Amino acid sequence: YQHHERYDGSGYPRGLKGEEISTEAHILMVADVVEAMMSHRPYRAALGLEAALEEITGGAGLRYREDVVQACVSLFVNDHYEIEDTAYRTTFPVI
Repeated sequence: YQHHERYDGSGYPRGLKGEEISTEAHILMVADVVEAMMSHRPYRAALGLEAALEEITGGAGLRYREDVVQACVSLFVNDHYEIEDTAYRTTFPVI
C-alpha cells in the first residue's frame, strides 16, 4: 500500500515521505503513474507516454524519488521500452 505515498509526504494512507517509503514502493509508485496515464480509463482517453513522462519528470525530487524517475525515463528513451495496451490493441510509441 505504500505505492500511494509520495516522496514529499503528500500521499496516503499514512503520509510517509522520503526514506520512510521502501525502495520497492518508490518504484511501484512511478510505474503506477506511468501505466495509469498511458492507459484508457472509462472516464477518459489514454493520455500517452509523453504526458506520463512529463508528470514524473516534473515531480522528480518532489512527489517521486529522482533516481527512480531517471531510471524509468531511461527505459523508455534510451532502451526504447514500449507498453502494449492489449485491451485496446494500441502500442504507445517511444518519444
